[in-house]
This record gives sequence, C-alpha cells and structure tokens, in this order.
Amino acid sequence: MKQEKPLTTRELQLLELEILKAFDVFAKKHSISYHLAYGTLLGAVRHKGFIPWDDDIDLLIPRPEYERLLDLLESEGLGDAYSFASHRTRSNNYPHAYAKIFLNNTVVFEPKLDKAFQQTPIWIDIFPLDGLPDTRRKQQATFFWALALKNLVYAAIVSPKKVGGVQRLAVLVLKPFTRLIGMRRWVSWTHKLATRYSYEHASTIATLTATSGPQEAIAKDLISDTIDLEFEGELFPAPKNYDSYLSQLYGSYMDLPTEDQRKTHLGDQAYLTEEFHE
Repeated sequence: MKQEKPLTTRELQLLELEILKAFDVFAKKHSISYHLAYGTLLGAVRHKGFIPWDDDIDLLIPRPEYERLLDLLESEGLGDAYSFASHRTRSNNYPHAYAKIFLNNTVVFEPKLDKAFQQTPIWIDIFPLDGLPDTRRKQQATFFWALALKNLVYAAIVSPKKVGGVQRLAVLVLKPFTRLIGMRRWVSWTHKLATRYSYEHASTIATLTATSGPQEAIAKDLISDTIDLEFEGELFPAPKNYDSYLSQLYGSYMDLPTEDQRKTHLGDQAYLTEEFHE
C-alpha cells in the first residue's frame, strides 16, 4: 500500500504546503482569521519558507473562529483530497484536543507510539487560541493542569520500549491508568480546561491544548493584528508583532541552532500510497 522509498524532508514539506494552500483558500472564502505559528512562523521570518530541517506546519486560530472552522469543515469539507480530525472526532484513536487536516492517500509512521496510534496521513496542525485567567496564580495553575493532561496523553500513546530512563518508568506506571480512563475522556478534559476562560473576555491568551508552558501566555492585543509574510513563495497571514511573539518563545530567534539540534520530526517515515499515485 505504500511506496518503497520514503519521502525526503523536502518532498514532505511540499505536500504539507499543498494542505496549507488549500486551507488558506478555504479560510479566505469563509473569512476565517488565522496565522502562522511556532516553527512555521519562524521559518517564514528567517527563511521565507520552511526551516530547512523542519517538517511540520502549525497554525493558530482564535477559539471562536476555530469552532466556526470545525462547523464549516464538518458541513462542507476541503475536498476529496483532504480529511480532518478534532476534539469532536468520535474516535478512541485521535489523541488531540486540537485539529489536524490530513492529505489523503499518504501515510506517516511514528514508531515511537503504540501500534494503535502509529499511522496517520500527512497533516498540518491547527491550534485554538484560548483565554487565560487574569491573575498570575490562576494562569500558573491553568498551565500546570494543561501540561499534566498533555503528559498523561503522551503516556497513553507512547510505546514504553521507545523511551528510556525515568521517562520509561513513568510511562510504564501511568499507562494502565491512562488506558483505563480512555483517550476520549483525556481529550474531552483537555478541551474543557482550554475553554474554561472566555477568549472574548480575556486579555491574555495561549495555546492550552498542546502547551509547552507559561512562556506561551501572550497579550491578545500583541497578536490580534496580522500582516502577510512570504512562505515558500506564497503569502500567508502572520502576527504583525511577530518579533515580540517569536522573541518570547525562542529568544534570539534569528540565530541558527547548532547542527546537532537541527532535527526533523518525521524524517524517513512518510510515504505516498498507491491510491495517491493513481
């Protein structure tokens, strides 16, 4: 069902770009506000495209727009070449409280995960931006629980054989508990935590469905306005104040990392299926 030779990083990037371009057309058609985020935004600013060794695409959408997007995807879809999943997906095998848009007739193998979660089509990630409480203490508590849920989901889907040391011990201890609870409950609890505080009434926002910690808390006014930035020869929306946003996340973001830190996420693990070739 798959080609014998895996896709190169560049081939994978270009397929992800096709998903992004299709999504951008859909977003413009329905006046959905979104912008490039994380390494994708960094790539646009520093490289005018993908970070050469990066192989994923991340987008951010305010929660109200995100829910409207899901409604439209459910009713209309992006077309036969694409599918999607989100926290609304009634599947025990979708372990995320954020959305992914998939390119059909492709496959990615992630051997680090348990067998039930190893195989998906090529995707881009769409993260909702959610409101945070006003006080620092409540914000820290929110991030604490968001990180706890993220780690418990990771324990549920990762293979203990593929991690080592203390992490392996933690996975072995937690996995029976996480399986007993069930993936749909973990996703539901993550969604409930992320949406506890209204995006509309919050002055500080963050990605809580896949957070890396309190450093992601950012003033809503700082990233509400967008401009177009070049990414792989196309123009896509990005925060107007991207310098402050990227500096907060990455520090001196224009400095290249050392070569040993330049690692792909999915290197040599993505393929086209026979149906794609047809």
